Amino acid sequence: MSRSTAPARFAAIATSVVALVVGAAPLASAAPTPDPRGLTLGAQQPTEVSQFQVAKSVTGRLAKSDPALLKRTDSTPVSVMVKLDLDSVASYAGGVEGLAPTSPVATGKPLKRNATAVKAYTRHANRVLGTAARDIERSVPAATVGDSYTSAYGGLAVKVPANKAKDLLSVPGVVAVQADSLEHTLTDSTPQFVGATKVWPSLGGPNKAGDRNSVVASTQPSEIINSSPMLAVPGCTDSHRVPKPDAVVAAEKITARVRLEARKQRWPWRQATTK
Repeated sequence: MSRSTAPARFAAIATSVVALVVGAAPLASAAPTPDPRGLTLGAQQPTEVSQFQVAKSVTGRLAKSDPALLKRTDSTPVSVMVKLDLDSVASYAGGVEGLAPTSPVATGKPLKRNATAVKAYTRHANRVLGTAARDIERSVPAATVGDSYTSAYGGLAVKVPANKAKDLLSVPGVVAVQADSLEHTLTDSTPQFVGATKVWPSLGGPNKAGDRNSVVASTQPSEIINSSPMLAVPGCTDSHRVPKPDAVVAAEKITARVRLEARKQRWPWRQATTK
């Protein structure tokens, strides 16, 4: 008897479990959906601590303003360079939708061999610069916008009262305000940089500079600038008038040698003078 009734009991239990599960399903689905119109905000809500903007362009993230310029309180007109959140044509490596890279580093070819992309990005850059120029003149009425630079800077030349320079940073798209100053190339650190100071002594040093048997690796139109730090006496405030004696001798020899080579190559030259 027990053998014949065991399967029947298991079947009855399984049927009961299925019935319970099926019967419970309508109960779960019958729960009412909360009405969102009845929801209210809790007592504690997040509060804004600060906001900051990050430049999208690579050069825009690298650019820094001139701190001394931003601290000026006088109204003297100054020339400044306004860097926008815009990569120049020479440095644009992509990132703007629909515009291919133009930077030779990214493309592996010079700008003139990438004319289609360069023209397209230049049009985009000019639109950005034009918008920024209008915004600057509207936001900082005392400012006068000059030339725009698309090829190697990505910004504008602006003339503005010194105490208004910091106001340019509030214009949308402006990431830095930098002093527009003339920089002179100097060669006083080049010998150390290229390691020439370690080689020159073995060739006779400054005493042999300009000798007939000395080797001139390259020559170019040049002049000795008497205000160069290369000719300065350490600690002398009037260094451009009191150059190092040995530097004067070396400069005169080098100048004579360059002038001689310039004549041979028919290059323009300019005689140097030192005080």
